[in-house]
Amino acid sequence: SPNSRHSDFKSHALVHTEERPHRCDLCGKRFKRSSNLQEHRRIHSGQRPFTCPRCAKSFKTPYERQRHALTHLAAEKKTLQVRRPGEAAPVQPLPQVLQGPGLPGRAREGAHR
Repeated sequence: SPNSRHSDFKSHALVHTEERPHRCDLCGKRFKRSSNLQEHRRIHSGQRPFTCPRCAKSFKTPYERQRHALTHLAAEKKTLQVRRPGEAAPVQPLPQVLQGPGLPGRAREGAHR
C-alpha cells in the first residue's frame, strides 16, 4: 500500500541522517529503528527469549542463537573426524533454527517448535 511504502521510506531515510528518534527510557541511549530499541531493552530486563533447541541455553537475539547453534555443528564435525576408519558417520538433521526459508545467515524467529 502507498502508506506502508511511505513508512518504509521514512524508516530507511534515517540511515542517511544522524536522527535517532527511538530513546531508551532507562539509560537514554537512542536508536534509528524501534526494533533496535526493543533488542536493546533486553539488556536492562535480562529477557532472553530465543532458546537453543539442543541445549536450552537462551539468547537476546535470533542472531546470537544461530551463532551459538554453530558451536553444536562444529562439535559434531569434530566428533565425526575422530571415528574409526570404515565406521559410518551418524546422520543428524541440522537444528531447526538453521533450516527453512529466511534471510541467509539469519535465524528465523519461531523456527523451532
